[in-house]
Amino acid sequence: MQALEQDLLYSAIPGVMDAADLRHHYQRKLLQSLKIFFSGLAQTAKIDLHPQIERLDNLDFTRRLSPFLYALYVQVKEAYEKRALEALFDCVQLLNNEPQQSLYADQLVVGTLLSEAWERPFVAEIRESLPLDQHDPATSSVLKALPLIHCTAADFPPEELLQALHVLKEIDSQMYREGETYVSRIKLFSSRSLHSVTSPRYFGAVYLRLPLPSENEILFYLETLVHEVSHLHLFTIMDRDPLLLAGAEDLFASPLRADKRPMLGVFHAVFVLARMLRILRRFCNAGLSSGNLIELVQKREIGFREGLQTVTAHAQLSGRGKELVASLEPCAFE
Repeated sequence: MQALEQDLLYSAIPGVMDAADLRHHYQRKLLQSLKIFFSGLAQTAKIDLHPQIERLDNLDFTRRLSPFLYALYVQVKEAYEKRALEALFDCVQLLNNEPQQSLYADQLVVGTLLSEAWERPFVAEIRESLPLDQHDPATSSVLKALPLIHCTAADFPPEELLQALHVLKEIDSQMYREGETYVSRIKLFSSRSLHSVTSPRYFGAVYLRLPLPSENEILFYLETLVHEVSHLHLFTIMDRDPLLLAGAEDLFASPLRADKRPMLGVFHAVFVLARMLRILRRFCNAGLSSGNLIELVQKREIGFREGLQTVTAHAQLSGRGKELVASLEPCAFE
């Protein structure tokens, strides 16, 4: 029997919060919002959109949905805000063109960026935005994300990525299950500045650069996947409860960025770092450590403690937010 909302324990520790239940809630709201927008368009333009609304209504929100639907929602919402009627009709046609089965994402697909039409506006945004782990603003002028144009389907997924997923499953099965629950696409690219990124705007898709020659490939994929899965997990948790209460839009030092960030960004960074530390320590305890792992753990720990201090001192937290923050240190240093 599903726990009542008031009985839920809000925690950063993998497995405490049911990722599948969080995803169901998140997806159900997405489909409800799309239906509302389409119904509004039908009334405004006096057209029949019952077939499209029925398609959305018949979707099973307990199955993992394609990032296409999240991308469609973004386009519909932005068209409504701009009162762009033609753009809204275009969105209807996008849904018309998409086969019903491709609205689901039951299998993990690993490939390169720009292999699907829905990505184009978001890849452009990614290239324009600062990456999550950017430490050298001087590199902002270099190419940020390039598709792997010489790769074929046989090149995906890379063996090192598969090994990283296997390691994650072995050392933290609950974190691995979260990845299975949320991630439907892994998009690999080449970059000298951008590290990785995911977003609720294309929920379920994780963009990762290829490891650099100097990096331990398995450790790089392991840490980066945990990083992005943790963002996805927190997106769904904050959809259930905002955790952060509205307040002044002050900027604070971020443990994962060179530039100052709003509290939401710092909160995400601390949540992510707690879970990265958990995995790095387990990786080390499993005898899988590489030469620079101790230095990496120390660096992550410093960033985590500085970020947690900022959150504790300045964040306006809901009751659930305080509950989750209290779980961060146990998650990081179990």
